[in-house]
Amino acid sequence: ILNINNAGNTSISANIKGNGNINKSDIGMVTLSGNDNSLFTGDLMVNDGKVRFVKTADNEFFDETADIIVGNSTNSAIFEYITNELSPITFDSNFSEVTLNNGSTVSISGNTENHISLFDGWLTSDSSSTNNLIFNDAYYDLNTVFAKTGSVDNINFNNSFVTLGNGIAHSASTIPNANNYN
Repeated sequence: ILNINNAGNTSISANIKGNGNINKSDIGMVTLSGNDNSLFTGDLMVNDGKVRFVKTADNEFFDETADIIVGNSTNSAIFEYITNELSPITFDSNFSEVTLNNGSTVSISGNTENHISLFDGWLTSDSSSTNNLIFNDAYYDLNTVFAKTGSVDNINFNNSFVTLGNGIAHSASTIPNANNYN
């Protein structure tokens, strides 16, 4: 287990691997930028503050069996995935599962030239609170319905183009609180 308790900003450029857990607490930000993190199969628990992963052509994200839990029963937190790659990226059941709790945020940012496809299987949002999904600066192919019982989530597409996949209709019942379409 790796416990990171920081009020400031910290960068981890080493490769992360193994099946232990990473626990992030306190209000600071941790940036992960190791070249090969694909052998990490544990859980990343962002209990407070922010964890940022910056994807480049030279590094790999976690194994698909790794889970990312953002927020807990008392704190909200933020997980950011930023990519500058031009190659397409897919968020689906082969991507680490992200779970949002207690008003937490997941933010995915591209560069205005890449395509990011969103499918079922990578995101779970707790039903007791309004969580935030923020998609920035890319072409997004939306091939999933962000369905949830209980409170609705805020979904924002900023400086982005959105293509709705087969069977996806733009309506309040399928994309609650969606805004900022370009």
